Amino acid sequence: SSGINAEWPLRPGTDQLFKFVSNHDGYYSIQNALYPEEWITKHGREDSDVSVRSFTGGDDQLWRLVPRFQASKLNQVVFNYDNRQGSNPIGRELSVTTGVRRTHTSAISNTSTYKKSISAALELAVEVLDLGVRQAIEYENELEISFSQDVEQCWSQTENITFTVPPRKNFKVVQRGVKFEGQLAADTCVLLANIQVFESESSQFDESEYLSD
Repeated sequence: SSGINAEWPLRPGTDQLFKFVSNHDGYYSIQNALYPEEWITKHGREDSDVSVRSFTGGDDQLWRLVPRFQASKLNQVVFNYDNRQGSNPIGRELSVTTGVRRTHTSAISNTSTYKKSISAALELAVEVLDLGVRQAIEYENELEISFSQDVEQCWSQTENITFTVPPRKNFKVVQRGVKFEGQLAADTCVLLANIQVFESESSQFDESEYLSD
């Protein structure tokens, strides 16, 4: 059977090359390249219960490939102040974060593959979520800037911005982005893009231009 070789990054060698062999039912068996009679086997419920054993053809040697991340649109209100009844401007200082921010503090085991997975997930999200050209460029640029930094703590930037709410106006600050929900909870992160300010003389805001392409 044909397959794809995958190599673990620890100690390159033929004994660490594996081939994904499809069973044509959405699952794969994973065969060792040096010892073709040996296959990766899940022999228990614990995460550590994985080993390389002789081929049996059982379900414990079948594996399914799933996307590392599921992407969804993020559109959050950072600040809202209704000053329609006021006659004076109102000043507010807000902390605004842009870039990539993880929801867990645990270390990433392989930063290189994490970046590649997020980039691939964003590429797919552009099509699946129908983000449009303008949003796609905005997100891709933001991701490129974030991942140009080697240290995770530099993937996002936070700055204090002072906003002035005009009198007789309903005022709202919105930030959009993409949430990447990981198969592993520790992988989950958000990509936060630029903010947009809306003003209105009613309880409703016209966000059509901001949300459209």
